[in-house]
Amino acid sequence: MELGPKFDEKTSREFRNHKDRKVILSIQTWNHVIEKPERKHIELNFDLIADAIKSPDLIKRSVSNKNSEIWYKTTSKVWIRPGISVSGNGYVALVVKVRGYERYIQTIYFCQKPKRRGEMIWPEDRK
Repeated sequence: MELGPKFDEKTSREFRNHKDRKVILSIQTWNHVIEKPERKHIELNFDLIADAIKSPDLIKRSVSNKNSEIWYKTTSKVWIRPGISVSGNGYVALVVKVRGYERYIQTIYFCQKPKRRGEMIWPEDRK
């Protein structure tokens, strides 16, 4: 269980996605995601977030913003406090803004199932 991203002196952390494109998580976005007590558990699940960046199960275009995508990764276990987890099927979801070849994470949340609406982008054979 990795506890949040390591930013060092940088103001962002870069990852590579399933198509080897740069995905950026800014320290401002990260702090916004975990600032509320009810979302603090997201910090305990950073390994799931990193896995969702590298190998999402599906990606849908946002209905409200055509320049954003929602990346989903299935999970069967979510840490809610150090040493305490809950089991069950669900998803980690990343809202990602697309700018050319770069991707910027806008927010992160957990959900029971992907949104029904929105164009399927990945995997390509499920379009």
